[in-house]
Amino acid sequence: MRLKAIKKSADEENFDKMKAAYDACLNEDRIKELGAEPLVKVLDEIEKTFPITAASNSHALKDIILLLSKNGISNLVSAGTGADDTDPDTVIVAVSAPYNFGLPSKERYEDTKLVEKYRSVAIEVLSSLLPDQDKGVFSKIIDLEKRLAAASPDSEDRDDVTVSKCADDVSIDTDRSQKYYNPMSIDEADAIAPEIGLKAVLYGLAPPDSKIERVIVMAPDYLKDLSLILAATDKEVLQAYFAWKAVQSFSGYIDADAVKPYKRFRNVLAGKVRFPIIAGNTTNVHRIPILLQSAGGPVLAMLMKV
Repeated sequence: MRLKAIKKSADEENFDKMKAAYDACLNEDRIKELGAEPLVKVLDEIEKTFPITAASNSHALKDIILLLSKNGISNLVSAGTGADDTDPDTVIVAVSAPYNFGLPSKERYEDTKLVEKYRSVAIEVLSSLLPDQDKGVFSKIIDLEKRLAAASPDSEDRDDVTVSKCADDVSIDTDRSQKYYNPMSIDEADAIAPEIGLKAVLYGLAPPDSKIERVIVMAPDYLKDLSLILAATDKEVLQAYFAWKAVQSFSGYIDADAVKPYKRFRNVLAGKVRFPIIAGNTTNVHRIPILLQSAGGPVLAMLMKV
């Protein structure tokens, strides 16, 4: 007698995925066994996608932004969907500057002592993971971050829905206090910083057969400045910057000496948070909050049912 398979509900399938993620997070032996290998594979993929050779294609920047975005790695721009602030029944695509570029806020880049410590950490970590590359290039990553952070909106303007004059005419040069609600066609948005191929990136992130006609550009001035910054930045520095973003995104998931300096630096910035020890295991308690933070509230809510 064969039992009829019962199709799981969407909630059950989601729960299985979340529990698998939780179990993987606690598989200390496997994490230690792999070491930095998973991260190195990502770095190799970045090097292939954004090569620094003269023969690299003109779509490399678009390709690397798409690769990083699909893997949840912060890069040069951030894109997402949500309710239109002026029409809540409509889902809109929004494009913005990343909420941070490495340090917790743009103001922290004004702290010279902190920036130099951050620079030394980046050089140490990347020199260990990419020993054949120039350390001078790694140092320039932090200078690039400073320029990008300076071009990004101030924190008080990020969530201000005031419609700026840029919403009506993207050719108008707005002042630095512009607000974030700037609706425009996808072609208009793409034209602000054509180097990044924004239209192609958005379609690459969207489900098949999606049609994107209108987007909210939350920081047009940032995109304009980004275009100038990219023109003035060597490809070697950009490639190293993308590698550094991957290291920052994935360092909490691996157990390797190479990333320990960054983990220590991050703890100094954020403060040491104590979590209850699970089943006497003292090694996994710092990875659990990273899992929950990256996966979001749904993981925590579902795991409460375990």
